[in-house]
Amino acid sequence: MRAFAQDSAPPLLVAVGLLLIGVVLGLAVAWGLGARPGSELAVVPSNPMATPSPGSTAVPTLRPTWTPGPTPSAPSPPSPTTVSRTLASTPPDPAAVVAIWESAERLGALRAYRFTVCIAGRSPLRLDEPTNGGLAMRGSLIHQPTLAIDAVLETQMVEFGGDAGFSSSQRFVLIGDTIWAPRSGESPKPEPAAESLDSLRSLLPDGVVERLIVPYAAGFGLVGSGQRNGVDAVHYRLTTQGEHVYATATSCDGTWTGDLWIAEDDGLLLAADVQCAVPAASGSEAGFRVQLEVTDPNDPTIVIKPLS
Repeated sequence: MRAFAQDSAPPLLVAVGLLLIGVVLGLAVAWGLGARPGSELAVVPSNPMATPSPGSTAVPTLRPTWTPGPTPSAPSPPSPTTVSRTLASTPPDPAAVVAIWESAERLGALRAYRFTVCIAGRSPLRLDEPTNGGLAMRGSLIHQPTLAIDAVLETQMVEFGGDAGFSSSQRFVLIGDTIWAPRSGESPKPEPAAESLDSLRSLLPDGVVERLIVPYAAGFGLVGSGQRNGVDAVHYRLTTQGEHVYATATSCDGTWTGDLWIAEDDGLLLAADVQCAVPAASGSEAGFRVQLEVTDPNDPTIVIKPLS
């Protein structure tokens, strides 16, 4: 039986420090360590952003502004069998690569939005090392005029095989270089956030997309159109080639699936769900999953204030 002991989480400054030394997610101390994009899927997009070089650990540097481009045409959704066969045999689509890269730029250019992020089985900074930890964060974010976040950070550690584990959660508010992360029963106290910002950014939607989605854009193929959270969207799905590159980067030997949804009207990345499912009976290695949802873009009601 899986036994989870609830633990009152420390302030975020301590929690992020634990992340950095690997207690929660095995995050690498060096920001430069990360995913290894697959050279066989490298496609040069028709925009001036540089494509990661073969074997490089670098990820694209997203521009703070973007130029609207044509939205990929969305044919009527074919049958699942046809989709599977087509994605397995179709070479990388440069239009899909551009659409995915630009959708990430649009995300970074938003003034504000609400989000949910979940990462399990690997650290966003070190995909090649399995971990028995998971992290989820949900809340509101403002990019301009200064970074502000009001969110709940949830962490979980489970023994390989799922025999036991613990979980914790912590609400925090960050405005500029100040953070409030009160313990239960204590008054909020402002603390400097400089030591946590770099690590925290890797767990926000921008950082997750930059490291775990954009470098693998050539591994997705167009499926069709539909809706995501009530928004008309273009649907992309992980191809067989994309599965291979993710599997190489993560060393996860399981069943891979992946889906992206990009808004038809403005090209904003709405959601992503990429995972490697490993049978529980194996008990020797964690699977992998990254999920992302973005809602309420530029909603004027999103206001973040210091805790008092």
